[in-house]
Amino acid sequence: VLSNAVSGYFSQPIEQKTHYGHPRNRKLVYLLDHEYTQKGLSWKTLKNGDRVRTQLLQNLAEELNLELYLGLIDLHEVWYCDDHYDEWRYQRYRRERWDDDDDDSADYERIELIEKEASVIHWLDSSGKPSELEALDLANTDICWTTETETFEPVESEYQGYMGNWGNTEDRWYHRAAVIAWPRHEHYAVMLEFSPSQVIHDVFALASKKASLPQAAKIVQQLLPYWSGLEDKAAPKAHVKVLKMSLLLNDAKVAQQLCTPLGISAFSRSSVKILLNLAQAYSTQWWVDLMQAWVAPGKHERSIGKIKNLSDILQALVSAAPTGHDAFSNWLVRYQFKVIQSQHAEMP
Repeated sequence: VLSNAVSGYFSQPIEQKTHYGHPRNRKLVYLLDHEYTQKGLSWKTLKNGDRVRTQLLQNLAEELNLELYLGLIDLHEVWYCDDHYDEWRYQRYRRERWDDDDDDSADYERIELIEKEASVIHWLDSSGKPSELEALDLANTDICWTTETETFEPVESEYQGYMGNWGNTEDRWYHRAAVIAWPRHEHYAVMLEFSPSQVIHDVFALASKKASLPQAAKIVQQLLPYWSGLEDKAAPKAHVKVLKMSLLLNDAKVAQQLCTPLGISAFSRSSVKILLNLAQAYSTQWWVDLMQAWVAPGKHERSIGKIKNLSDILQALVSAAPTGHDAFSNWLVRYQFKVIQSQHAEMP
């Protein structure tokens, strides 16, 4: 029964998005019943029912080929409260501007949970060793439990009384241990949420070797649905590796999908040579299409994208391709003219 439930859970489609606009990976986060400190948390020291249920999940991980971690979860809840606040008390507040010593916070009742956030802040791998995984925000739909969080005492709480048009809420913070699982074949896609730069480094290393290039190509296909929106999280050095990896894969369509989300920040003196190689491999029009995508204004931008250090880039183009840079230089000049026009149009 448990096996069917978990495998069914991971086979369901998921429509939620991450902060970065790409699809969210499905993870299973099971909150444990007992409280543990970071120092005292381990697979071997789990208590009573936690130990029994975790052992079942460990056995299931082998059966379903899941990656399994033990972690500490930060939980933050915001509750709407009823403190029986009336107009007379509000008017008194306005007249006297109650100070912090006038505390009515004890006289309220939690009515409705209006917001809930959770993140993993500490990880242990399946062998019990501390993992270097970064903190990860969780979707509420990823989380399940046997014991409700509200039955625990919060590690901290803060009440904000009624302030006329806001307030009457209580913030509550909890720390809970949890078992976290996801399908092993989705490892790189899940890791993309933690550290895109590390994923790019790992996949590029595979693509750089002829024997593992097919494996890299397969991983890239798994990553593409989650790829967009990562330009701000991946380091600039990782951008260059994406460009190089796009050339190694020898697939113009995949290369365009990999490179487009990087944005104009990937166009620099250090990337000129590899961009020229890409244009030679996939055509000048491929390069122009990529540039046009990089400088296209976003939904909330008023002006077209800017290219930094343009003179350095032009110099690098001439140095890298003294007889074949005309198409690139011409495009840059035309684009720069548009930038000047745009800036002039915005002047009062």
